[in-house]
Amino acid sequence: MATKILLPAGTGTTDNLKLSGGLPTFWESVRDSNDFTYGFHDSNVPASSLCTIDPHGLAVGTTVNSVTLYYRGRRDTTVESGAWSGRYQVPSRPATNTAERFEYTPAEYSEVIPPAGGLWTLDMLAGLQIGGTARAVSEDLSRACVIKVWVVVDYTEAVTFVPHGCIC
Repeated sequence: MATKILLPAGTGTTDNLKLSGGLPTFWESVRDSNDFTYGFHDSNVPASSLCTIDPHGLAVGTTVNSVTLYYRGRRDTTVESGAWSGRYQVPSRPATNTAERFEYTPAEYSEVIPPAGGLWTLDMLAGLQIGGTARAVSEDLSRACVIKVWVVVDYTEAVTFVPHGCIC
């Protein structure tokens, strides 16, 4: 088995989080390893953003064993002021949030994403979108932030059989 890390690569189907840190897009803000660039929301109505991911580059016949979403986020204040979560969308399925988190200091979590229909396919992996959702108690008090998201794919490469001594 092998693993591959896939990072955000473009704007997905929703893009509603505000940006902090000077980068022009949500996907760029959560692709870097900087805790000072992120997507946030400062209202009690949740907002979400999704990103496309890097091309997986896996060969036809490769078995995708598991897909794990990693996400990092925080609240701006120690007041019980909001929450953040990872978010993902598998092609032909509605977007789904992971469990809400409430940490004040940046915290990292992971969640194995279940495949639609029982098994991951390379087409499903190619269409996967990742991102986050944030909500705050009020605009005057705080914000909840999605700092970084990425995907780790565990896979088994396709085995190509070439007969020994074959004269073609």
